[in-house]
Amino acid sequence: MTNTPMSDATIEKAALTITKLEGRKNWIRWSGNIEMVLDHTWEFVEGSKTSPPQEDSPKFADWSIRNRAACHRIWLALSDKVQDTVSHHLKSPAVTLFNALKNQYEQTGVSAKFYATKTYNDAKLSNYDSITDFLTALMNLAHQVNKEIVDTTAHIKP
Repeated sequence: MTNTPMSDATIEKAALTITKLEGRKNWIRWSGNIEMVLDHTWEFVEGSKTSPPQEDSPKFADWSIRNRAACHRIWLALSDKVQDTVSHHLKSPAVTLFNALKNQYEQTGVSAKFYATKTYNDAKLSNYDSITDFLTALMNLAHQVNKEIVDTTAHIKP
């Protein structure tokens, strides 16, 4: 099976269909989704194309166009509230915009451990459509908690 990149039109449609980033609450899901929908343009966020070539290079114009496309796709996948918080990065490279979002919304260290554990402990069956959805959510939450806890004896056992 050949792994061919998505066309730009397909990427545009995919970027418009993912749930918009609202903040810390949906950062984990959104960041995974945006990486998938950016497909080959993800290289402008994390990869070999995060830095532009020299402005006098023949490759600069192509880099600029493709970087702007990645930036636009990220921008259109943000809620209005989130756009307001990073509006000063609107004309920045895609890597700068994404890193500003990551710095603002990705929880790390003690806060990540606290919020992941709190969300796991606060999960209620009544918030889900089925027992299957609830159990899937608990498994995902346990994974998030375990990812943040270095001491493996404190991990949540599935």
